[in-house]
Amino acid sequence: FTEVWRSSDKFRGQSKVTTWVIGIARNLALKEFRDIKKHGSHDDIKDHKHLFQNGNPGDFSDKKEILKNSMKLLSDKHREVLDMFFFLEMSYSEISKTMGISINTVKSRIFYAKRKLKGILKKAGIGRNEI
Repeated sequence: FTEVWRSSDKFRGQSKVTTWVIGIARNLALKEFRDIKKHGSHDDIKDHKHLFQNGNPGDFSDKKEILKNSMKLLSDKHREVLDMFFFLEMSYSEISKTMGISINTVKSRIFYAKRKLKGILKKAGIGRNEI
């Protein structure tokens, strides 16, 4: 919020305030991740079994937990667009402005992210109607 305050004079009103604030937060988070990777303190997670109880997302009784843990297996760019679209309920246009990519790229990423997530859930034995 400090950065939002500092940058308040840069808000031009071309998008919703929430889109602008999320964009600032996203950029700060990405900068932090780049810094962490540059300094070598980021652990690469190669074994995803720890994300699910007994190695299977279907073992959770909480469906939100199943979805959350399944989404961890997506690439960052796919997880990010799905999070913005489904959980933050942002439009394609808002996502496009926030991420600095074209609307067609947003549509493409959402399409492929949903397909990948569906495959992850299917491998775990979870059907479309179970989430």
